Amino acid sequence: MSDPIGFPLRPLRDAFGPQIQNRYPVRNPKYETDGETIGNMMFGQIVGSGLTAALVWLVIKTTATPSITLISRDEAWNIYANVAGEYAPPTVTRTSAGVIDITYPAQVPDFKGVPRALTFKGGGAFYLDDDATHPLIARVIPDMSGGTPAFSSHVKVRGWQLNGAAQNPLDGTFLIGLV
Repeated sequence: MSDPIGFPLRPLRDAFGPQIQNRYPVRNPKYETDGETIGNMMFGQIVGSGLTAALVWLVIKTTATPSITLISRDEAWNIYANVAGEYAPPTVTRTSAGVIDITYPAQVPDFKGVPRALTFKGGGAFYLDDDATHPLIARVIPDMSGGTPAFSSHVKVRGWQLNGAAQNPLDGTFLIGLV
């Protein structure tokens, strides 16, 4: 069995031990379950959920001034909602027209307290305000400055108006999920 390191890293099936096998054949399916099928299916579901679930949920509010307020945050590795030290909030800054940068530490503790590299592949950004005067499309992308995605603990939220112009300033309330 490999080290079941947990968040922020995604455990693969091997982290949960060998494939489950029935000790005895199922004699009466009305009263017995097939542990091999059910057990392996459950581990598959757990691993699949771990691979696709967001590591982070943030709610931020931006205004026309350079002000950005972090309203709420939840991180998969911060199960006790600590707010200091290695669990400090991310840095959220406006860097240019229609762009907000979100940066976490390069390493965060796993469930044993061991520092592990934090890597986001992307995510989703959802405009929460009910404001028809500022229809907006927003998305989360990794750093593309080198021409290919550079997955790290830093991502950008980019916003566009429906006509394709950069949303400047990128104002409003956003729900952001990072995977």
